[in-house]
Amino acid sequence: MIRADRVTEAYAGMKPQELAAIAFQFLADTNEKEMTSVFRAVPWGTYRAPDYDFRRRYDHLFNMASFWAIEYWKNQAMLLACIAESTKSVDEDDFEASDNSLDAATNYRVRLVSLIQAGETVCAELGVDPGVLWKFAGGERLPMDGVASPGWLADYTEFLTAIATGETASGEAPGLLRAPD
Repeated sequence: MIRADRVTEAYAGMKPQELAAIAFQFLADTNEKEMTSVFRAVPWGTYRAPDYDFRRRYDHLFNMASFWAIEYWKNQAMLLACIAESTKSVDEDDFEASDNSLDAATNYRVRLVSLIQAGETVCAELGVDPGVLWKFAGGERLPMDGVASPGWLADYTEFLTAIATGETASGEAPGLLRAPD
């Protein structure tokens, strides 16, 4: 093991971009001790910046729209994969597998409807045009008939709100999205 003073000395000689890359790796590894060492080596500066509340809300809205876009395309891809799998199963005369794939496709469609409705609800509550979500996703809103799952709708709404505001209903930082029961 390298002595602490040698580690600190090694970090002190690195560029901020290099330190950011190392800190990011330690974040992925959940190595708080090394992250603290890296952060101690980051130079401090004095800056003029936009209002903190503006920047905080702006960043949270960006993160919410980014999450929404990723979740939208993930569910869309899974929906299409299930449909393709169903078609393949029919070609192979495996109708049970086809039915299972169609059931999974239905689940992803319900998730998509729930996500879309949640995004529209959260945007309306925050005074944001819901069309911005589609711009971030690089797509356009197409009619998507169907009924949202109350569980998915509630979870997506809660999670999108938490990301957009930076806090949950309990006042804590947002956590991971969980599948409803």
